[in-house]
Amino acid sequence: MCLFTSCLNHRQDQSKTSPLKLSFMDSTDNSLVEFSNDSSFKVVYDSMLHFWNCKTGIMTSEFDLMDSDLSSVGRIQYLAIHPSGRFIAIIDEDGILTAWNVKKGNCQRTATDDSFWRCSHLEFSDDGKYLMSIDYAEATVDIYGWPKLNFITTGEMGRYRNSFNWENKNGKLIFYYQDYDGDYKNVFPVKTSSGKLTFKKYRVD
Repeated sequence: MCLFTSCLNHRQDQSKTSPLKLSFMDSTDNSLVEFSNDSSFKVVYDSMLHFWNCKTGIMTSEFDLMDSDLSSVGRIQYLAIHPSGRFIAIIDEDGILTAWNVKKGNCQRTATDDSFWRCSHLEFSDDGKYLMSIDYAEATVDIYGWPKLNFITTGEMGRYRNSFNWENKNGKLIFYYQDYDGDYKNVFPVKTSSGKLTFKKYRVD
């Protein structure tokens, strides 16, 4: 049961840089618990997916991921909740990304990409425009557009580091990390001269 107080205790101050967090998957009972960025919503997955509104403490939806005609989902590896609370994104053990409508309980779209196999963490931007597939081993962040799940660009956060920090600020994703010659930040989205969206690297003094 998603208690209002427990959800509040999970809330983080998104105005500050915070370490990336991993979804919780219990390897013994195949269950998962995940919160949205602002802890307004919570997903509990066992044999079914249960979606909670933490502001009201009410479970608003539950459905079986295997009932969809569009996709058959394997064991969930990573799950992210859209800031609106209307959608979730899932990467399963087969490296397939699926997007789900929470209210209807159906799969809206599927995507495959090599980065999904290497994913260590899945996260939406706070404005809900982008989905991040994060690879800790390679210290890279792959950005996909939402809801089309189209690949946009990859950002490098140093080399072979296990952690780095990030924040959402004024519509930007800002990643802070150390490279061999000092501290840097990588900012997305920045438009190129051709109009494409990419990362831009800045040295932090």
